[in-house]
Amino acid sequence: MSPELIWPISKRSTSQDIFILGHSTNDIKIADEFFDKVLCLEIDEDTTIKRVMERDNNNFGKDADQLSVMRKWHAATLKRYKDYGAVFIDANQPIDEVVDEIIESVLK
Repeated sequence: MSPELIWPISKRSTSQDIFILGHSTNDIKIADEFFDKVLCLEIDEDTTIKRVMERDNNNFGKDADQLSVMRKWHAATLKRYKDYGAVFIDANQPIDEVVDEIIESVLK
């Protein structure tokens, strides 16, 4: 994430909550500067792979090399967020329950 891209969003949102979704190699490094909370939508590795293989709007992860990298990223990414102290949400559950947990976490 580029701080130069996040800064204008942050400045415009001083009176309301905003959500920035995704992750990048430097997201934890800039989290304290821009975010009040960091949430991690956690799914198990098998579900991650299954969802990637079944999606039809993006081919990333479907070739063997990319799949291997994704498997390596999975545990390392979860550890990084855990070490940071992110709020973990079980994203294996139904979407309405995931959304409820997200909202509940933000309102705390």
